[in-house]
Amino acid sequence: PEENVKDLADIPEEVKKKLELLPAARMEDVLRIALVRQPQAISWDDAAEAAAIVKEDGKDTTGITAH
Repeated sequence: PEENVKDLADIPEEVKKKLELLPAARMEDVLRIALVRQPQAISWDDAAEAAAIVKEDGKDTTGITAH
């Protein structure tokens, strides 16, 4: 966390040289640094999923009721 930067003075320089220290103030900072690509929001369409599950004979055997 960014708040711990002040404590870096307590860590020996030879240890700090072997590390890449990237202070983060928010979780968004952590994700930006840690992830290869940023997550994308998904939208869920229950009706489309239910329609895709219906068997070819037109009978819904899934027990899902679309309203």
